Amino acid sequence: ALQLRKPPEDPRMTLAIFLAISTSEVARFTLKAAALEGALGAALTAMVCSLTVGKKKYAEHEELAKSVQARAADLKERFVDVMDRDTEAFKSRQ
Repeated sequence: ALQLRKPPEDPRMTLAIFLAISTSEVARFTLKAAALEGALGAALTAMVCSLTVGKKKYAEHEELAKSVQARAADLKERFVDVMDRDTEAFKSRQ
């Protein structure tokens, strides 16, 4: 069983908190969990694009890969920003 501890003050919460998202104790972390999923998806998309750019086999898709890579990097930063803003909003309500 997953043991919950008091969440750290760091806005980048521990993995245990995210994995325990189904419990009522961590309901306040649902937005962070959703934003984390978005950030991870965007980061993986950017990674795939970076592995595609510069390869002869995918030369016809080079511009698309570069465009998607830039958009994914932007989205990743935006999702991380959502996590930070959610943390600040929660702190201000305490």
